[in-house]
Amino acid sequence: MNIRHTSFIILLLGVFGVGITVALRNTSMSDQKDVMPVRIGLITALSGDLAYWGESSLMGAQLAADHLTSEGVTIELIAEDVGLSATDAISAAHKLVHMDSVEAVYSEFNPAAVAISSFLQEQQILHVYDAAPTSPLVHGDLVYKSYLDYEASCHDIAQLLQDRGIKRVAILEVQLEFGHLCTAGMQQVFDEDRLDVSHYSMGEKDFRTVLQKVSVSEPEAIVHVGFQPETFAVFKQMYELDMNQVTVALTETLTTDVIDTYGDMLEGDIFFGLPSASSDFVAKLETAYPNNNHVNIHAAMLAYLHISQLGRALQQCSGLPASCAGDMLAHSKARTDIGFEGFTDRKAVFHTRIEQFQGGELKKLP
Repeated sequence: MNIRHTSFIILLLGVFGVGITVALRNTSMSDQKDVMPVRIGLITALSGDLAYWGESSLMGAQLAADHLTSEGVTIELIAEDVGLSATDAISAAHKLVHMDSVEAVYSEFNPAAVAISSFLQEQQILHVYDAAPTSPLVHGDLVYKSYLDYEASCHDIAQLLQDRGIKRVAILEVQLEFGHLCTAGMQQVFDEDRLDVSHYSMGEKDFRTVLQKVSVSEPEAIVHVGFQPETFAVFKQMYELDMNQVTVALTETLTTDVIDTYGDMLEGDIFFGLPSASSDFVAKLETAYPNNNHVNIHAAMLAYLHISQLGRALQQCSGLPASCAGDMLAHSKARTDIGFEGFTDRKAVFHTRIEQFQGGELKKLP
């Protein structure tokens, strides 16, 4: 099998309270021969346009593993860099199961979640995915969804726009499941006469033609729920075309670098996303990574949350069927410091935070 993605292995052990990182696959394990680590695979993007998210997730996962050592839980993380390639995600999943013998997988983004859930369920591997699609849940009771409920979130955004007197909205819908979910939520508020839907393929960078077409109907707001590169191509090209409609996008795409580059274009725009992490969690992350000023807090907090949950569940169910850890995961306690309200029907529940960009920063809307 030709695996084009990159693998990383991180082993964090509670030895005299010190975290030890092993970055080479052929490192000798003789000194830890009596340790039985819980092996968890991480499938994400560690290179390319979305590396900012995947690298932050890896930091959150490492922090979780480090904290679990104090509970006597040793975690071995094996990270696979697949970008947004469904094909590479499938190869990575097979490798993690058949070569690395992982007990669980934490994956990120729509393409991977949809591509690998069926295989992992068949292999009886617990799978938590950080992405909007709900279809992977049909594959079985070992599949758990994290991140926002896009249909509900986009319904709330549509209601906000309508309450502000906006009568006509255009939505740029990516041809992936999460794009369809957002449109479905918007359609619950705006009928087809007031909602113009334009489609595009993942990876599109030139939106000028579709924006010019959209502008003919004179929408008062444009909704674009997509990955960061596409989102800010839309912002930039709207600016170049002198389009000044209110734009709605995801908070998680708004990194420090983006604000520094595009801040003047974002004034008055609306963003929605995960709840804010507590100052205590942010302080823990800053202490662990004092020299990293570009960590995405939301990516880190989700990975921290779910790697912690998986580690505890798998440790306590060691030697038992995967369903044992799945049942424990389903009953995970709420975490107010991260905004996690629990799992309902194997879907993590988070309150959607809606904000507006004003004066160079995001301000929460009531």
